[in-house]
Amino acid sequence: MGCGISKKDKGNMQVLSTADANGKQATKPASMASSLASPGKLLDKYTLGKVLGQGAFGVVYACRKRGTNDDFAVKMVDQVETPIAAIKQEVYMLKKLAHPCVVKLHDVYYEKVFVCMVMDCLKGGDMIEGMQLHWKAKGMIPIKVCQNVSKMMFQSIAWLHQNKCVHRDIKGDNYLQDRKELEHPNCRIYLSDFGTVCELPEAGRIHVKCGTKTYWSPEFFSLDYSLKADVWALGVTVFGLVSGRFPFKGEDDVRTKPVKVPTRCGTECSSFLLGCLERDEEKRLAAAEAVEHEFLSSTVSAAEHEINEKEEFRPTVREAGANAGVKERRRELVARLEQAKEGKSNMKTSVKELEDGFENQLDGTETKRKYEWWDKQKCNESKLLDILEKAVPSKDSDREEKDAVRTTLQDHAIDPTQFGVGVSKTFTEFVDEVKTGSARLMIDASRHKCLVRVVDIVLLRIVTGTGANKKYLVKYQEETPDGRTRRTVPELTGTKKLPHENGIETAHRLIKERMSVLEGMVQFDFRNKECFEDDEESPSYPGVRTVYRKEIYEGNIRAQDKDGWAKLGLGTGLQGTFKTQDASQYIRHFAWMSSNVCKAKKVRLTAPKEEKAFSALVHPPVGYEEEELQGFLKDNNVDVSLFGQNGVKTLADFSEELVKGEAALQRMQDGSIRRIVDVVIVRMMKANGDVLVEASETTGDKTKELKRLPAVKRRADENPFLAAHRVVDKVLRINENVISMDQNILAVSEETSSSAYANLPTIYHKRIVTVRLVDAAQ
Repeated sequence: MGCGISKKDKGNMQVLSTADANGKQATKPASMASSLASPGKLLDKYTLGKVLGQGAFGVVYACRKRGTNDDFAVKMVDQVETPIAAIKQEVYMLKKLAHPCVVKLHDVYYEKVFVCMVMDCLKGGDMIEGMQLHWKAKGMIPIKVCQNVSKMMFQSIAWLHQNKCVHRDIKGDNYLQDRKELEHPNCRIYLSDFGTVCELPEAGRIHVKCGTKTYWSPEFFSLDYSLKADVWALGVTVFGLVSGRFPFKGEDDVRTKPVKVPTRCGTECSSFLLGCLERDEEKRLAAAEAVEHEFLSSTVSAAEHEINEKEEFRPTVREAGANAGVKERRRELVARLEQAKEGKSNMKTSVKELEDGFENQLDGTETKRKYEWWDKQKCNESKLLDILEKAVPSKDSDREEKDAVRTTLQDHAIDPTQFGVGVSKTFTEFVDEVKTGSARLMIDASRHKCLVRVVDIVLLRIVTGTGANKKYLVKYQEETPDGRTRRTVPELTGTKKLPHENGIETAHRLIKERMSVLEGMVQFDFRNKECFEDDEESPSYPGVRTVYRKEIYEGNIRAQDKDGWAKLGLGTGLQGTFKTQDASQYIRHFAWMSSNVCKAKKVRLTAPKEEKAFSALVHPPVGYEEEELQGFLKDNNVDVSLFGQNGVKTLADFSEELVKGEAALQRMQDGSIRRIVDVVIVRMMKANGDVLVEASETTGDKTKELKRLPAVKRRADENPFLAAHRVVDKVLRINENVISMDQNILAVSEETSSSAYANLPTIYHKRIVTVRLVDAAQ
């Protein structure tokens, strides 16, 4: 993937740095790449436009330099999918190998979750798109055009090889055009995507996997290759250019299938292709030799007759790109980046903003969704709430999360068999945390494939006095029911947020359960909160990093009489300390401390000033990629030949549903496989009983009626209340402190077989969570 208008990018690929090729650390490229970073932030200098392309390791946006009409493209490389060292390697290589046939790198920004590379915006898209456009509009590409395009491709590779560098992922997707018309005599071709480029080791051979298998040479499959592996890959690319098909389908073809050059190619083109696709590496053309071959150096036009199979011609030269789950994650992170730059949120923070209905624009689209409040009569007329008549209380045990959690841990190099050893908790306890929502699994998008356990915490900063007399309430000691004393690090008092709660409800519960002496004494400012993240590796779960997402609310002690102040340890002759006892017989000791004392005791009173403007925490990948899904279904005796025909979804479509978390596959006790679809529906209500409805959505001048309750499909590793919070936060864009969730969930379940999934048995769960509007100021 480069910086052209490309819809798809890398296929099955591994990115490897110079360290991987040489077998030793490549510190020079990484350090030099860091020194090439541009000052400031991406959005200080550029504004983002639409998405131009999406690939396995990043997304490309159009961008414009602020205050100008100069258009560029920014490749935002995903740090989850690619280690930062490999990204720096790409930056270093792009700068080192600048050339008229290589896309130009203008700026580099190291953002929290992306490395952003600003390049020329080549509006012709990638070469695969140019080829497909020509095939669709005009048929086969003239050999003369193929000569022009091929020469520029080989010139770029000859330059890399001259500098003792090998690309390792040469294909049409990675060449960009400056215009859509591939046949235009002035059309320029540029090599992009330098994430796999490395310097040739001293021994001259490389022994690691990399790139896209469709373009691998025989020696690449043997993992003993050098510069001429790029020549073979370009040979495959040019073969596709002249014929519209790949010459080989797998390793056996690559090693044994005779190369049959299309008859339309003529002598020079045939000689050229056979020279590039020579299985004997020693006899294969070098890149410099290919540039000088008569097919590229000759000015004689080739025959332009059409082949007989034109009418049945179906080009098949495009590789798969990023899956749907990865695309959603990147879209969310880019939206956070833009919001952080603008310094404002698109969240609705008061009941007043909601009372007349509202519209939301769907992220990354031009579609607007309209929300209306319907009274009981309108709901009845539309049968909107008929589902409630069949609903029963939801059971905790109607889905098994263990397999999903175990797979997620293993996919991120965490061994769950180490749980339950020594002082650590068991795997079952870990799953129970996820199931009950007391913790959730997420990935830290600022690091490479970093799975974390996330716990939400509410802290209370309770103060009394003003100016020099201002003091803060700090917990400094606990006593257990059996009389043991636990001295803790002095800190603001806090507790875990329960999955159904908002921050306000957690704060009130904390006061009631652990600091009942303060009930009625504190005036909180719930309209303002400070958020930050702390992390550590917990001994409870070896190998798992825990991130505590903390939010601080400040409360002031209301004016009290003498007895009231005395209960808090305040007044003449008192020490400024007091203690409380909860229902479980835990005793907690508190002290009032000045800011200077808090500082000396390292009590964190506020969110750190250096805290990043937005969170890098996002949902982890789930489900099966297409190839994995095919293997899983075969292993479980599902006939995969049924998919993609007679109205049955393709495996690619089925996989997309799974990786987005919209469905899951579950092995039942009898060994059979079930498709599980779990929908969480939010019934949001006003005090007068009106219900919020997704009424319609509009794209351009077309409006589609929806008439449904807001909902999301629950992920396999997600608590139902947290899924409901996702509806409120992501779909409705309403601040959680404006709503209150009913703790009782209703559910409707049914089992059926769907012809769209080859009659695979499917269990549908629909869970209804009732949510009521509340005033955040209360």
